[in-house]
Amino acid sequence: MSSLPTLADDLADSAWQEAWDAVVREVEAAWADPAILGRTLTLPFGNIPGAAAAAVWTSEFTVHTWDIATVTGQHPDWDPELIAASYAAMQRGLPTGPRDGAPFAAAVDADPDAPAIDRLVAWCGRKP
Repeated sequence: MSSLPTLADDLADSAWQEAWDAVVREVEAAWADPAILGRTLTLPFGNIPGAAAAAVWTSEFTVHTWDIATVTGQHPDWDPELIAASYAAMQRGLPTGPRDGAPFAAAVDADPDAPAIDRLVAWCGRKP
């Protein structure tokens, strides 16, 4: 498995917010032109259409927000449309069988009546 460079190793605790805000501005600028959705973009795992990249990144941020919320004891008010779109994207993108843990573990069973966020993260190999 290849490794991506870490950009935050040298940040002081007091510099995180400024660094985050700068990256947010960069991302907003990159996605400001709706034409990007029709372009082919290069991601760490290959070239995909911009619309698919948007779905991947949205899903990634959603699942990792759950990770952070869980370890910090927070309970976000999840947007049902966001969770539904993220779950659909992850179901399309992640195989149902073994995933070799890279970058996702095998899906975990979730009760069909569980909250949507729990079903999403279970599909991504987390234990809600």
